[in-house]
Amino acid sequence: MMRYVFISHANLDKPLLKPILEALLREGIPLWVDRPRETGLGDHPLLQPGIRSGADWDAEIRSGYERAVCVLFFLSCNSNNLARSDSLFREFDHGSHNDKLVIAKLDDIGRGEISGLMRIRQAVDVSGFRTEGPPALGGLVAELRRLLLHEGGASAQPSQTNQKRFGRLLPFDCDRRLQRRRFREAVEAELERDLVRPQMFFVVGEESQCADKLVEQFQAVDLPYLLQRRGLSAPVDDRLLRWPADVSSRADTDEIKDHLDDLEYELAEKLGISARSGITGIEHRLKHQNGALFLYFDVSVRKWNDGHHRLLVEWIDWWRRLNTTGRHYPIVVVGRFCHGGERIWPFGIGSPTARVLNYLMGLAKLAGDLVTIAILPQLGPVSYEDVEAWIDEHSAFAAEAPPDLRIRLRKYFTGALGMGERKVPMVQAASFLRTIIDEMKISADTSSSRSAVL
Repeated sequence: MMRYVFISHANLDKPLLKPILEALLREGIPLWVDRPRETGLGDHPLLQPGIRSGADWDAEIRSGYERAVCVLFFLSCNSNNLARSDSLFREFDHGSHNDKLVIAKLDDIGRGEISGLMRIRQAVDVSGFRTEGPPALGGLVAELRRLLLHEGGASAQPSQTNQKRFGRLLPFDCDRRLQRRRFREAVEAELERDLVRPQMFFVVGEESQCADKLVEQFQAVDLPYLLQRRGLSAPVDDRLLRWPADVSSRADTDEIKDHLDDLEYELAEKLGISARSGITGIEHRLKHQNGALFLYFDVSVRKWNDGHHRLLVEWIDWWRRLNTTGRHYPIVVVGRFCHGGERIWPFGIGSPTARVLNYLMGLAKLAGDLVTIAILPQLGPVSYEDVEAWIDEHSAFAAEAPPDLRIRLRKYFTGALGMGERKVPMVQAASFLRTIIDEMKISADTSSSRSAVL
């Protein structure tokens, strides 16, 4: 079978893409395009047939990108738009998750405007094609040829050993794939059961970098994907709940109950029933709801105190008591614990974020198995081998990193005397790697290369 490149693009970009795709075909790059005739490409020996007449649309697209050597995603104002199709989300996600994603930037989009799905990635700038023609595609053609000629295609999946090591390494600062993998595994495990229990996830991070974008990926990409795999086609019903902004650290039992009642009333309203329906009315509504329920609430790390902690304990217990007998769709509740853009590392010892994490880790142990709680990110001691495994797994980072990267890391983990090997808290290792990543960004910004780190 001919090895090919899957083209992922917004439909509105088809007229603009036609000359670019024609140029790639002339360079000998085999392509898979969903509807080649609509794009105006006609017949070409290197052009795959695309979606066959009468075939299942989603199944054909899925087969197209799963068999491809790589997914070539064209980043533009249209594909960066929140209204882009679910299939575009899935195509990007598949390429990213399987380390076979290439991004070509069609439009001049500022770094702050780019969706969280596309940040911290390398893109080949082809926006100059309009004025320069085929020479502007030189970098893209070279990258696609490299992937096509590579015997094994894109990077192989990491070994189980590396996955376990990476599971303890910097999921917040460096990569969100681990968190999403844990989310998928937890939801999928519940879908295997006869009784679908509520599941609760805690996401800790800066609003624009972690909490907001990660939850968007859970709700818009991962959950629909899991439902589709199970043959469940109903939509995901997502609702934002308002966590009380101000809870007194000295709140008594009655005050905590009042706040809990407010959360229950709001949930009932969001489900379209009377606010006074109580837990029995909510159980009845959930039993007859056709579709997954995705709830999320925001908590300010700076306002967190003992009162918030006690309320969260009661909120978890409320979900523990909820009877979901007869329900076949998942209920996912996500708490986003957001810190602002502090000038110092937010996970430092004694910081508000570290204090909240300690609270959440304690709650995770007390919650039992009726409510699934995941603390994101995971924090713990890491070694030089852990970091090296992460680097080996992320070849793109290793290729752009300074040549003395491993020497610097070895010195960092052996300490001032250069003897033995120590383990350090993950937050300290993250801070060190963050320094290197920032150096790489500065180097990329001052470079005359057409490649840009997004």
